Amino acid sequence: MRALILGGTEVAHHLAAELDDRGWRITTSMPEGSTYPPGMVRIGGFGGAAGLAAYLIQNRIQIIIDTSHPFNEEATEDAAEASRATGIPVLAITQEPWEKQPEDQWTEVTDTREAASHAARNFRHILLDLGKAPTLDFASDSQNLYVIRGPRPARTPRRYRMLNGSRPTTVEEEKKMLRDNQIDGIVIRHVGDQVGKLTLEAARELRIPVAMIARPRQPRAWGRVHSVEEAISVLIARRRPDPDN
Repeated sequence: MRALILGGTEVAHHLAAELDDRGWRITTSMPEGSTYPPGMVRIGGFGGAAGLAAYLIQNRIQIIIDTSHPFNEEATEDAAEASRATGIPVLAITQEPWEKQPEDQWTEVTDTREAASHAARNFRHILLDLGKAPTLDFASDSQNLYVIRGPRPARTPRRYRMLNGSRPTTVEEEKKMLRDNQIDGIVIRHVGDQVGKLTLEAARELRIPVAMIARPRQPRAWGRVHSVEEAISVLIARRRPDPDN
């Protein structure tokens, strides 16, 4: 069976290896400079939903597997639109959302603009844990100190410092970082990954409030699972003969 995997994520690598071992004809679409998984690899975008639809038809793809980051709205919307245009189903693999605990002090916000407004009003020493997301909405705040985790943004607040080195691997290490930087508020996107979960556990224990940026609305998909193992089970049940066999 022919499948197109979208997303240069660890999940995409793992899934490509599993399906390749099972004899599937896999193509993984990835950004340039990534580590390549087993099977065929396509570098770069498709030119929007129309370009993706044309690629699916031309290459006789039988299923799209979307492993894109939960905040990569463009890729996910393009996959959904191409699916509607071609009738080729989408199986989405998304990180399971974090589960809010009674001790958590989360304020849910819709986007970085609302998060920036909330942080400027309520926090003083702020951990920005946004990965590669733009931080432009925070740049106008000249009063508060921002501790930025991730790549250095093109525009920064007047008062900021970068967190260098690898992320802590234990809650105690994360708590030490938060204390050392006198963090009294955290801004984070609701990704659902393990490294973010560690930060939230540390915040819970230190009673630090969190501005939680909600996930974008997910378009309808033929199937949605939360792990490679679940995806394999669904795909095996759906497997069809390769059109060239």
